[in-house]
Amino acid sequence: MILIGENIHIISKAVGDAVLNREAAPIQALARAQAQAGADYLDLNLGPARREPNEVASWLVATVQDVADLPISLDTMNPLAMEAGLKLCRKRALLNSASGKLESRENMMPLAIKYDAQVVISVITDLGCPPDVESRVESIMETVAYANSIGIDNEDIWVDPIILPVSADQKQVREALEFIRILPDLLPGVKSVVGLSNVSNGTPAHLRGVLNRTYMVMLERNGLYAAIADVLDAELVELNGGGLEDARVLIHRVMDGEPVDAESLPERERDYVKTARVLMGDALYSHAWLET
Repeated sequence: MILIGENIHIISKAVGDAVLNREAAPIQALARAQAQAGADYLDLNLGPARREPNEVASWLVATVQDVADLPISLDTMNPLAMEAGLKLCRKRALLNSASGKLESRENMMPLAIKYDAQVVISVITDLGCPPDVESRVESIMETVAYANSIGIDNEDIWVDPIILPVSADQKQVREALEFIRILPDLLPGVKSVVGLSNVSNGTPAHLRGVLNRTYMVMLERNGLYAAIADVLDAELVELNGGGLEDARVLIHRVMDGEPVDAESLPERERDYVKTARVLMGDALYSHAWLET
């Protein structure tokens, strides 16, 4: 599975301060570390980029490309920042912020054609994020049809179902698994991608890793193509590379509804089993799910 390094994100105070002060060293350290850890792409998340969008995007892309020879996933809702960044990308970029919203159709999708970029299209529309599998399917089918009509082929489209935190909505976490599973039949040629760490938002920091890793294994089994994830989590990268086979098998068994005696397992495997049960909706989420 393709891993897109998530760690250069404007919401991080260290990254935000470095961008504001145009300090290259912290940004380049993160770029090098993620490249060395095994990232296939580097996501540069500028958020809304309201302040100096052209200058910030240009500086950030140039700063990262000076030290990392990886394709860029440029993540911003600001079309001015997006275009400024895409202009400087040396390798074919991933435009990571399109959706079914009218504004995105008019101002963001055309940039993918202009700069020969691949494009992430989420299920979001002007009505918001669809609440279930059926409405997500309806939304993305209509939005991809529009993208096709303006010249974007399915092979250049990555679809994001939008993962919500398990602490807020366990049901949609399982529904996203189903969406990923059926997507290739609905839209042949498209790729699937998720913001993996979204699933653990709102969870205590020391528990986020096991949630992210477990969900990655579950999504991968259902055919996920790519994840925007913390590639500095060595265990996550190991799992993605086929390691920790015992844990993977146990997660799959939970997905299949097989009984597993978690208490008889070593701690790491026990934690994966308990976490998989929460993600499947077989156990209620609480901050103490590993202790029960």
